[in-house]
Amino acid sequence: MVLVSERVGQVFVGGWRLELTEYGSGERWVVLLHGQLMPRRMHEPLARALAAAGNHVVTLDLLGHGRSDRPDDPLLYSMTAFAEQVVAVLDDLGAEQAVVGGTSLGANVALETAVLAPERVRALLVEMPVLDNALDACLVAFSPLMFAARYAPLSVDLVRRAIGLVPRRLVPFWGGIVLDTLSQRPGPMAATMHGLLFGRIAPPAHVRETLEMPALVVGHPHDPIHPAADAAMLAEELPGSRFVASRSILEWRFAPERLDTVAAEFCDELAEADRIITLLTRRHGVVRAVGRGVRRTSSKFGSRLEPFTHVDLQLAEGRKGLDTITQAVTLEPYGARITADYDCYTNASVMLETAERLVAEEREPSVQQYLLLVGALRAMTDGTRGAGDVRDSFLLRSLAVAGYAPSFAACARCGVVGAHRAFHPAHGGMLCADCKIPGSASPADATVTHLGALLAGEWDVVGQADDRTRREAATLVSAYLSWHLERALRSMPLVPR
Repeated sequence: MVLVSERVGQVFVGGWRLELTEYGSGERWVVLLHGQLMPRRMHEPLARALAAAGNHVVTLDLLGHGRSDRPDDPLLYSMTAFAEQVVAVLDDLGAEQAVVGGTSLGANVALETAVLAPERVRALLVEMPVLDNALDACLVAFSPLMFAARYAPLSVDLVRRAIGLVPRRLVPFWGGIVLDTLSQRPGPMAATMHGLLFGRIAPPAHVRETLEMPALVVGHPHDPIHPAADAAMLAEELPGSRFVASRSILEWRFAPERLDTVAAEFCDELAEADRIITLLTRRHGVVRAVGRGVRRTSSKFGSRLEPFTHVDLQLAEGRKGLDTITQAVTLEPYGARITADYDCYTNASVMLETAERLVAEEREPSVQQYLLLVGALRAMTDGTRGAGDVRDSFLLRSLAVAGYAPSFAACARCGVVGAHRAFHPAHGGMLCADCKIPGSASPADATVTHLGALLAGEWDVVGQADDRTRREAATLVSAYLSWHLERALRSMPLVPR
């Protein structure tokens, strides 16, 4: 048995709290989603198995489930809203893409996530999807529950109170999952059922057929709510899918070894094959494209798609906005020189992350940001300027191009020109004595001069700054950037100070 780390966390989406558990670590992200009314803990055994195989697994309680918030407004519950929650969790965790999977409700939410944000879904791991052949059985099974919660709330409360009397330490794992599923509050339960039953159950077939990511589809026999015919149909619709038939609905619960191995091997295959590359282009801004097989040692252009490399690419246009890289020619291998020096590497990582954040809209031209980044990488590798100076100059100029230019020579609020002593990121830079607000920093005059030179590209002035001035300037630049990005950069704490 391999022991893996487990961490409970929370994310706020639209003001509502969602609780999650992380298993393992690394960049091979997997998100597992539960069935309807069930808690995320149902995926604990699978999450541990996948984490032991080297994956970073996240189990999530969707809104209205488990330990997440449970509002009683039906308008908050839909497959699309659940998919948006998954994307928000990926954003909060800093996961560029993940294998997204789930059971029953979770399987349908995984499909909606793939439709909503295909560039974020590395692959699908779908068990028991609820599609066309299951609709009648779902209405028969869940409509009475919705009516009981809405018109006989006392019955739901009585069940919950009776369950509260059961000593959980005496109940086996899956018995506890059943008790958690039955322990509901009538208001949120009715809202959840209403929102899902009267909304879109899953993406329609013609939309599912456009999904291009790999998929593993697991179906069960003798299950009217999750008929094997739906799973087999989905596997036929998805061009890159594989169908696996389980022996029964209970196999993955009580004898999971075979299906755990299939799922782990599926994730391993992905780790060694395709990769989604984020590109900053001259004419199309930020573009995300698939590099087929670039993780294999036999890849003909995998090494040309490493970070910091300036390349000329040929892309094949994809149906869902995710293109495929078909040819790559290296123009300048900045990465080879940058990765050889830790200081250069961490500072260049900050620049790449900043460029991606500031070019908010994909496929929107951003020529100035592109030229600025290429010039900064060139300056960082030629050895004539310090990596920290290049980074801070790039950050200030990149912010200016994005419309957040700081003011160092005049008051950012009233415009009075002069040597001011107060600096506040939220108000755009330096402030005069009349406009100064509590919480403002008071940088030295040399620091303000240095910041202005970095913004203007006056390298003769920049070169005259001492270490103390550079450190103070870097702190102010970092604070100014974090304020306008509304969150700190993940790479910034790694920069040597």
